[in-house]
Amino acid sequence: MVATRQQLKNKREKDKKKAKKKEKNQDKLKDKLKVSSIPGVKYTGSGKDPAVNELLKKLKKDGAGSLDSSGMGSRWKV
Repeated sequence: MVATRQQLKNKREKDKKKAKKKEKNQDKLKDKLKVSSIPGVKYTGSGKDPAVNELLKKLKKDGAGSLDSSGMGSRWKV
């Protein structure tokens, strides 16, 4: 079986699209793995929930202490 020029061209384009998709998926996976670099945060979810993703972005940017917006987090009863 001999492939025509058009078939070869289509195969090359398809391979390029596959490579781009694989690279994009790997980048997403790397972003998920970066969550483990946030001190005090352990996340084992799927990463599909947009609210959780926004929370993780905030944690990565400001740290775990940024969640306490009440002002009562640093006070202890003595």
